[in-house]
Amino acid sequence: MSLAVRVIATILCRGPIALKGRGFRAYDRPVGSVLDAARVYSLRETDEIIILDVLAGAHGDEPDYALVEHVSAGISVPLTVGGGIRKLEHVEKLLRSGADRVVVSTGGLPLITEIATRFGSQAVVAALDVMNDQVYVDSGRMRLPRETPEHRAHQLQDAVCGEILLQSIERDGTMDGYDLALIKRVTEGARVPVVASGGCSGAADMIAAVRAGADAVAAGALWRFTEATPAECKAEMRAAGLVVR
Repeated sequence: MSLAVRVIATILCRGPIALKGRGFRAYDRPVGSVLDAARVYSLRETDEIIILDVLAGAHGDEPDYALVEHVSAGISVPLTVGGGIRKLEHVEKLLRSGADRVVVSTGGLPLITEIATRFGSQAVVAALDVMNDQVYVDSGRMRLPRETPEHRAHQLQDAVCGEILLQSIERDGTMDGYDLALIKRVTEGARVPVVASGGCSGAADMIAAVRAGADAVAAGALWRFTEATPAECKAEMRAAGLVVR
């Protein structure tokens, strides 16, 4: 759907501390500073940075607006922020702090519509979290019974989200490759761009995800634990014939 594929860096965190996660769990491993990581990824030509505070919602905390302000001031790419967003006031504060967009859980359909109405659909990304063909909300803590990823994607689009962040829970942090079958199923009926997330081990996985229908590809562990860079991955994608930003 997009004219050019985006390569995105995702940073999981708790406040200013970046975390290593796996399967939407095991967030007890700190791996450095969010601010430092964001600056490095920006310099290495990522097209966008997504910061997800994976524990803010569980603790009932608001987003860390000061962190967002510091990160946005230190990077030269768009910044998307998720975690702890429960009402329009939080979104307004994040946008004023320097965020370009926000990520909202699939449990928040009315909130997605409110954000789109107030700030425009381009300001809201809907997280679609899937494990074993089941849709989950609240960072993978609650399953939505009798809900398929495809149907939920249609609901998110009807709520007027600007984009879908499609996250494979079981592949999160594994670097075992994206769930290509899931990507294909969700993107076949998508009316908005879909970002593939969960399991990326390198440019070959990104190429496969785009060919399965993804409009953008996100990675986290890849950038942190290997020598790969967004610039290098984009070069390999271009060599494979893809149009990349």
